[in-house]
Amino acid sequence: MDNGFKQAIKYSGSGAGLARLINITKNAVYAWKGLIPFAWLERVALVTGLPIYSLHPVLREAEQKIRADERQRLFDAGRLLVVEGENTEL
Repeated sequence: MDNGFKQAIKYSGSGAGLARLINITKNAVYAWKGLIPFAWLERVALVTGLPIYSLHPVLREAEQKIRADERQRLFDAGRLLVVEGENTEL
């Protein structure tokens, strides 16, 4: 385990942990432009226990779109009930 991933464990609990880890680890380049290698994200997810989609804005957007599409599909099929802003699957 390289030093960057030892630091991942140390900083995984803080809000700025991923940003700090990106600065520490040599594999991550230009994170603010979304150029993080996917294999690196997989390793960080494994070490920190975070879901991989939460580690990168593009993956987070894709995951949110999938969830929205699934909610719409359930609603269209009559299996999703919306009550006062809450979604309830039937």
